Parts: sequence; C-alpha cells; structure tokens
Amino acid sequence: MKSKNLIIGGLIATGGLYFFPQESNLPLPKFKEGIGLEVKLIDARVLYKNGIGNEWSFDARINDSIIIDKRGVLTDLSGREKIEIKSTATEEDPSHDDVGISTILINPDNLLDFLSKKTLVDTVEVYEHYGDGAGNTAICKFEYVIQIDSIK
Repeated sequence: MKSKNLIIGGLIATGGLYFFPQESNLPLPKFKEGIGLEVKLIDARVLYKNGIGNEWSFDARINDSIIIDKRGVLTDLSGREKIEIKSTATEEDPSHDDVGISTILINPDNLLDFLSKKTLVDTVEVYEHYGDGAGNTAICKFEYVIQIDSIK
C-alpha cells in the first residue's frame, strides 16, 4: 500500500510520524519605512459570564505598549516583520485569578485585510479553574479601530 503525505500548515504527516521541514533562509517581508499603525481600544467587556465571577479587568497591548481606552497607541512599523495586538481578560479572585489571552498577529501580507474592516474584534476565553464556577468558560470581547499613519 502506498503511503500518502498530508501537509498541515507546514507540518508534514507521513505514516504517523510528524516532522517540520527545514526553515527557509528567505527573509520575511517587512513593513515599509515611515509608516505607523494606530490602534485604539473602543470596547472591552464580558459577553457571557457562565457563572464565573463578578470582578473583571481588561488589558490591551500592541507590542508590549499599553493601549489606553479610546486614546490609542501609534506604533512605528518601519522594518518590522510583524506586530502583535494582545487582549487579556482577567477574572479576579482573592486566591487565584483566571486569565484568558488572545493575540492578533499583523504582518505586511495581511495588513490590508485588517484595515478593510470597520473594527477589529478579538474574542478571549477565560476558563475558571477553581471555585463555584470551576470548569466553566466565560467569553470576553475586545474591539479595536486601526489605521495607518505616517511616522515623521
């Protein structure tokens, strides 16, 4: 019987064995010089609590810079291969916080897709590990507006 290879996102499965092909030496595309991306957080909230706590906090960052509600952060894209928008929702408990994190990766290849949307929505799941709601998952929503700006 002839063996078939199945390719899954760069991972090759062959006969029950998995291996990663050698990485290419080709450089990743980079953003052009002199452009920046402004990211504004316009909403962060719990959509579905599912019996998980009442004390929530939200944190939004672009490449480790904190995004303050509605003020936005302008990040220089010049020469970068990617940027990350990280959404973190925390259900605060006296003994053990439950945290959910989601990351949106933006690179030169997908930037126009993200810019074509009116808003950028990220969903974060927070799993309750302890307490009355243990085993339940809450759903939180982060909503952003992004736009290109020039860097001087």
